[in-house]
Amino acid sequence: MKRKIIPALICSVLTLLTGCTELSNVSLPTVAATTAATAHTVAATTAATTAETTAVTTTTAATTTTAATTAIAATTTAPWVPPENPAYLDVGDSVEGFEVTGSAVLGDTHAVQLVHAVTGARVLLLPDDAKGLTVTLRTPAVSAEGMPGALACIVTRGSEKYTPDDADTLRAHVDTYVDTGRTTFSYTGDPDALLTYADFLLDGVLHPFVLTDDDAFSDAVWHYVLTDDALSVKGDAYAVMWEQMTLTHTAQVNLYAALYPGSFRANDPYGTPEYFTDITRESLSAYHAAYYTPANLLLTVSGETDYLAFLRYLDTEVLAGYAYKDAALEDRWEPLSAPIEVVNEFPVPEGGEPDAVIDCAYPLDLTDETDRDGLMLLAELISLPTSKAAELIGKYLPDAEVSCCVDLTSPTPTFVFHAEGLYESDAALLRQAISAALT
Repeated sequence: MKRKIIPALICSVLTLLTGCTELSNVSLPTVAATTAATAHTVAATTAATTAETTAVTTTTAATTTTAATTAIAATTTAPWVPPENPAYLDVGDSVEGFEVTGSAVLGDTHAVQLVHAVTGARVLLLPDDAKGLTVTLRTPAVSAEGMPGALACIVTRGSEKYTPDDADTLRAHVDTYVDTGRTTFSYTGDPDALLTYADFLLDGVLHPFVLTDDDAFSDAVWHYVLTDDALSVKGDAYAVMWEQMTLTHTAQVNLYAALYPGSFRANDPYGTPEYFTDITRESLSAYHAAYYTPANLLLTVSGETDYLAFLRYLDTEVLAGYAYKDAALEDRWEPLSAPIEVVNEFPVPEGGEPDAVIDCAYPLDLTDETDRDGLMLLAELISLPTSKAAELIGKYLPDAEVSCCVDLTSPTPTFVFHAEGLYESDAALLRQAISAALT
């Protein structure tokens, strides 16, 4: 027996800070020259009157020039001392090889973004939050094999600095998340071990051991096993791929495939059984070289930390020797010219009941920020169990679980209604319920 589904969506938003402030600088040598010339002119003019006046004027001019020189020298030699709290950094400040490119208050926290001057690696500091660390890379699923998911599995399995045995211990405290456009590794354990885990993750991101060894690759990604005259596939990444093949996850991928044909979002980042075994150590190494680069890296550090020491560590120990190398992130797709309806089959688990995930998605043309904020508020209100919209939808489909959101991470902002606990035949009824709720 097979279920039939219409694609679904899980929404997420990643906001990166950007900013620019022009600084007004005074040319100190020019100020010094102007001061000296003025003093000389006054002295020369006064000298034509009397010797006594000349003496007084000369003394005054010398004093003025000396004072000006002293003030200028003090201004040019006093070193700039970075503030202890990064919240007091200004856009344009240079700190330990990084430049501040953004600073803003977001809710109850202050966010500061810095960019490494040489490699383009980005750091986001959130000093007011609880201590934590995330390492994020933009990883498009450019093919159907599942390169992002496979690579995410091997990062925490050893590197140049950390043996596989070391990695087994440290990996237990790291969470890994892969979606259609990015891969994130996060650590929220002992705050005192933050630097250790940063080093473990960054060395794994830039120098994964699995890509240097055929046997390690086979164990971590995939290999064939012959048991009872049957050939099967094993491997850590291959097992994770199967774990992700839930009804909701598959529906999300199918939704993007319907909305953005030709886009990398149409591919499952974890891959599918039909294509996963096409991954080789060489092809995965090529993907790593393209997307696991410092310029494609965002490191988020939250909580009170010695941020100066941390930035110095990144500049001298992690990023030293790297040059700027941008990742190829251009995406192409064919925009929809008319409404479409797509049905995708999904196998029913043994003993399970056939049901469906149904999504109604509406691409938006949001040129006004006010429109965007209004639609996001509308989505929140509709999703409330006590809302009039939820009440109307409940009358049409009493057993359905319906939510909605505005997806700002996709190529085109999209208003999405997501429904579970339905049958395929309920699709038309869901559209009627949505129309009634919105009107």
